[in-house]
Amino acid sequence: MEPVGKTISESMRGQPEGHPRSQRGGWLFRILIPLLFLGAMVGVVYGVVSYMKANQPPPRKPTSLPSDPSGSTVRKIQPEDDLPLAPVEPDESTPIIPPIPDPIQKPSPSPNPEPIPGPIPLTPVDPSSSPDTKPPASISALQVLEQFLDAATLDERLPHMEGRTSRKELEQSCLAKPLPEHTIEPAMQSDNSLENYTDFVFKVTFAKTSSGKDSYDMLVRRRGDQDPKVVTDPFLDLFGGRLLAFAATPGENKHGVFQVLVSPNSSCNDTTVPNYDKKITLKLIATLTGKEIVSAYAGKASVIGDMLENDQSGLRWGRAKTCTILLSWNTRDNPARPYLEASSINGLNWNP
Repeated sequence: MEPVGKTISESMRGQPEGHPRSQRGGWLFRILIPLLFLGAMVGVVYGVVSYMKANQPPPRKPTSLPSDPSGSTVRKIQPEDDLPLAPVEPDESTPIIPPIPDPIQKPSPSPNPEPIPGPIPLTPVDPSSSPDTKPPASISALQVLEQFLDAATLDERLPHMEGRTSRKELEQSCLAKPLPEHTIEPAMQSDNSLENYTDFVFKVTFAKTSSGKDSYDMLVRRRGDQDPKVVTDPFLDLFGGRLLAFAATPGENKHGVFQVLVSPNSSCNDTTVPNYDKKITLKLIATLTGKEIVSAYAGKASVIGDMLENDQSGLRWGRAKTCTILLSWNTRDNPARPYLEASSINGLNWNP
């Protein structure tokens, strides 16, 4: 049987290989493709080179180096023969001879020489008037006390005194005449910043006319920058005998204020004092270590008794304290046996 199919026309079939039209189209295609690729590559290279030239930084100028005959640009170090020479060290073995000075020519004497002036006389200066020579306050207080004790009359002592005693009474006291021989010992110093004064306490020992010695505390007060003064009321009460005179003569409604040292005792051993078992004893003395001059008494339930029980009052059992005390004679408890009663303590000081 013959195969069944449609017959293909000559136009639909391909050209044979040896056909002239087929050979011309293949040759053009083979030459055109490489040329196009080569042109594209040339365009890319030209664009890259042009971009690099446009963004290239300007060239730097070469740095000038010092010229060298050999043509080298490397800087050479200065040779040793071009350095400055070191100073020549001196020869210590050779003695140094100082230069001989020119001879001094003496001036020729003047025909009319002027007289040489003598020393200028100096005016004597009082050292006490200079503020730099003023002694310390403690020395000044001691000097004032010595002048007070060494004075022979009241008028000589008045410039160194302060107190409340009248002039009339002073003229009748021990201060109107010379005092016995004495020695002075510094005892205590205290400052009162509130009232601006300094107290200097001295222990003064006097020789008795018969035998023995008696010691008394004496107060010298310096107020601010003023000269120190001797506070005379305690001295008159103790050494002057005003306390002893008051204690020696009992009397009704008799009282007085005295500046003494008080040493409290919590009991009363004098059985002659009415209700002695309910009393305390106040020993009145003239110095911290001195003996008792007289004794005064007060009730345990009194104002003074309450002060001794109060730790803040400043008054202590068995410790002597400078006091301004009010004394009176008690004739109420037993008129037949009056006793010296301590009514109150006006102050723990010796203020004038």
